Amino acid sequence: MEKFEHIIIEGIVPLISAVLGWLFGRQKNKAELKKMQAEIDNNSIENAEKLLKYYTQIIDDLSQRLEAAQKQIIELENSLCKLKKKYYEKDTN
Repeated sequence: MEKFEHIIIEGIVPLISAVLGWLFGRQKNKAELKKMQAEIDNNSIENAEKLLKYYTQIIDDLSQRLEAAQKQIIELENSLCKLKKKYYEKDTN
């Protein structure tokens, strides 16, 4: 009987402890994994929002530059027309 108790204490108890530790550790790992996935999702959303804001600013800046360039083109075309007019008036006189 003493041998049987010795086997239980030295063999079965550590085995049961290992199985229980694995089960509880598995649940803990799953919970940690879910937490990490949620953090990754939040970080991805934050990064996407930052990129959206950044590109929106770039587009706004480029739109303003384009409008300024278009106005300058119109002014230069008007100046060119005036110069052509003066040149042709002098040439015909």
